[in-house]
Amino acid sequence: MGIDVYTAINGKLAHHTGEDPKDWTYDGVHGYLRESYGGGPFATAILLPEAFLTESNSDHCSEWLGQKVKKELPLRVISLLLYADEEAPYLAVEYPAAILRKRLAKTLSTVVKRYKGFGIELEKGNPVLQQFIDFVELAERVERETGQPIAVHISW
Repeated sequence: MGIDVYTAINGKLAHHTGEDPKDWTYDGVHGYLRESYGGGPFATAILLPEAFLTESNSDHCSEWLGQKVKKELPLRVISLLLYADEEAPYLAVEYPAAILRKRLAKTLSTVVKRYKGFGIELEKGNPVLQQFIDFVELAERVERETGQPIAVHISW
């Protein structure tokens, strides 16, 4: 169990290339983040706080995560279908790449702090840190190529 972050590009979910949930990609770059429930603070809530607040239980979000989650910006919320056979749409939040880039440093320091709490020192280039860097770089690339921001749906 964990926090799953799915990326939608031009209203469509990044392509799923295999059985593993980590296989969501856009032209070979991961459009998926995962963070376990065990112990905080949660870096996904630093990078994407508005996406947490689209859930039906958003009133309890800060209490559940053990950290304050507040909507920092009035970002556009859209609805999309994650899978073609689903009837009910999911809510997703559009994130301009510049916002994600601005939040990246604090996100990475949150990851380091969390792992330090587990007694693990993360070094530059560690895959746990790199997934957040890749995610922001994907958002920048998509926005550059399509002129549109990515949209993010969080399941937790």
